Amino acid sequence: MDDVSNKKNKLIPLLFLTSFFFVFISYDFYHVRVSDLMLLAITPVIFFRSFRKSLFFFSFLFLSIFVFSDLITLYCGGGSLGTDVIFYYKYITIFIIFFATTIMFSERNYFYFYAKAFVFLMCVLVLWVIYSKWFSGGAYLDSNGRPSFPFSRDFRTSDAHLYSAILGLGFIFYYLYCRRYLKYYVVYDVFFFFTFPISLLATGSRSGIAAVLFFSAFFCFLLFVRFIFSFKLRRNYLVILFLSFVLALIVFNFLVSYGGVYRALNFNFLSDESSSIRYLFLLSAIETASENGYLFGAGILGSSGYFYDGIISILVAHGGFLAFSVFVFMISYYVFLSFGLCSVSFYSRALLVSFVLSFVFLNIITEYIYVTRGAIPMISMVVFSWYHTKNNSKILLI
Repeated sequence: MDDVSNKKNKLIPLLFLTSFFFVFISYDFYHVRVSDLMLLAITPVIFFRSFRKSLFFFSFLFLSIFVFSDLITLYCGGGSLGTDVIFYYKYITIFIIFFATTIMFSERNYFYFYAKAFVFLMCVLVLWVIYSKWFSGGAYLDSNGRPSFPFSRDFRTSDAHLYSAILGLGFIFYYLYCRRYLKYYVVYDVFFFFTFPISLLATGSRSGIAAVLFFSAFFCFLLFVRFIFSFKLRRNYLVILFLSFVLALIVFNFLVSYGGVYRALNFNFLSDESSSIRYLFLLSAIETASENGYLFGAGILGSSGYFYDGIISILVAHGGFLAFSVFVFMISYYVFLSFGLCSVSFYSRALLVSFVLSFVFLNIITEYIYVTRGAIPMISMVVFSWYHTKNNSKILLI
């Protein structure tokens, strides 16, 4: 029995790390990616393991709301049982990743495996986006000037928004948590400090930069609140790192003279086409939800589209304001849990909350976790940071 149990304990991390390595490869088998196949293989194994009851509760609650919304839509004569049912896999995938990573990171030795895998993939992504920007449109690489993931079938199809989001969240994750588990982290520090800003600019997307700015602003806000209430304020090396990062962005803005780079630093959202489209999607989601009285939404089968360019919009369309309320409660619950880690310093808890909310902020911009190649790295980073902080590990900033 012990041998069987040990094999099950090793199988989930093995399958998940395999899916992590294949997440940026676009080749598929009959429209199913290798990462998805690995996640499907993990699913039956998860049921033999114990996990947080709260995670199971929220998973069950979300899926129940969507099913109930679809039943109402079908009863009222809207929607139909067709290929739209497959979209349930998107929601199930999100929870599978949460289950798999909570099981994996409950054992500390997998922190080191994941850290090495993460750094390897970040090196690939950082170098690839710089290479693709330099050689785009030429004989070496046929693309539209904005990056796609390496090993893509068609480099003219851009993944710039998701690419930038992963790099931005990855930048924060590396300097807060990942480097703690690397032997020669100083070498990686120097490499990433210079290449991360270049790669973020080269994507031509603002998502990653916005994530870094949001994280820094919210963390400084928490420190300010701490200071106002007369608690001891510890020295914050992260502020120095952030200011250096902003300075590097300004310098590299002059060094990297490509059209797409300047778009990454354009934060005039009032006149921006992308912001206008997201606003229209939100209005469309609310109108779609009104078909079932706003509370339950139109369900997955009755919605006018699959994606709504923002997690708020897609939740309102699929599950109404009830699904959105559950989402807000879930985030609030885990923020409360993070601040409730009494054995951990306020400094570490504030970093954890800021990082988790940066992840939420990115998905408010665009629902990245509904795409497997976005869900796997982002969710695993969040769960890793939670268990790292919960284990009272030190955060290595200098």
